[in-house]
Amino acid sequence: MTHSVIPTLMRLQLDKTEYVLLKALTLCNPSWENLSDAGKRILEPYRTEYADALFKYCMINRGSVEGPSTYSALLAVLDTLMSEAKRAKETHTLLTVLRLRHHSIPLIDEICE
Repeated sequence: MTHSVIPTLMRLQLDKTEYVLLKALTLCNPSWENLSDAGKRILEPYRTEYADALFKYCMINRGSVEGPSTYSALLAVLDTLMSEAKRAKETHTLLTVLRLRHHSIPLIDEICE
């Protein structure tokens, strides 16, 4: 899946504002694992605000034809990246449980906790 993200992002030719809003949506995603219900409630309004801002920005800068399709493509990319992150974490956990890792990488271990 990841191999399809890069060409999609290149085709979309994101500008800095679109990139920053996409990153903000990633960080404000209430579907992150281990996030408390209170944390999800805190993040949800921000995610909505950033999603609305991205949609409006796409509409203004890309027009009524290209704007909605760009917005949809960006959300699809975000969904793909979230799925890939989850799969990487699951793979890390499986390798750890089965003791198939030859050495530990502290940063990766901390991220996947």
